[in-house]
Amino acid sequence: MKKKISTFIYVFLLLLSFSATTFAAETPYKIGVNRFAWYASLKLVNFMPLVSADPFAGVIITDWYSLSETEKYKMDIYILEENLTSNTVQVKVFKQIKSGGTWVNTAVSSDVATKLEDAILNTARQLRIQYLLGEK
Repeated sequence: MKKKISTFIYVFLLLLSFSATTFAAETPYKIGVNRFAWYASLKLVNFMPLVSADPFAGVIITDWYSLSETEKYKMDIYILEENLTSNTVQVKVFKQIKSGGTWVNTAVSSDVATKLEDAILNTARQLRIQYLLGEK
């Protein structure tokens, strides 16, 4: 638990310290995955509480986030490689609905995960272009 909290605090402080382009371009350490996809993924889930964020393994796990009193979601995001390709990011989305006072797992369309992966990749490509053009 202590490691999870310290990882979250470290990522949070990095986000506060750098703008989007600066973070992607000038990360002070070498992470094990594509840095643009990593930052784009964090940007996508910035409204959700994080359970774990490991830039070396490329794993971001959110906690449950409620959209209403009867529905909540969580995501697991995996950055799978250093190159920025269509296979770089994998997203798993989980949904629960409240039924009779109990939270019950419900299937989520695979289309949802695909759209989230596309959103991350599009943002990552934009960050990469900004970096290549030298924009700060």
